[in-house]
Amino acid sequence: MPSPSFAKTTHCAGLGELFTAIAPFITQSSDNSLGALSAKLDRPAGTLKSDISRLRARCQNLIREQIATTLEDPSPANIDAELKELIGYR
Repeated sequence: MPSPSFAKTTHCAGLGELFTAIAPFITQSSDNSLGALSAKLDRPAGTLKSDISRLRARCQNLIREQIATTLEDPSPANIDAELKELIGYR
């Protein structure tokens, strides 16, 4: 789930309702139906898919930025290695 500061930034940008609605789809583990959400928000499903994709990409970038601040050498390879270590991927 995105950080509270990311949520606050999104709300400040006037996207609070959209962020709240699509946040459960970030991890692809939502029990919600994209079709139902599309109808509820009166937003085309294709547009929602794009919104979710952009939100995922933004969250991934924020995570990488946070990890970079913890590394002595924040090269892309070291960030990738740290991510693998954090998620237990071997």
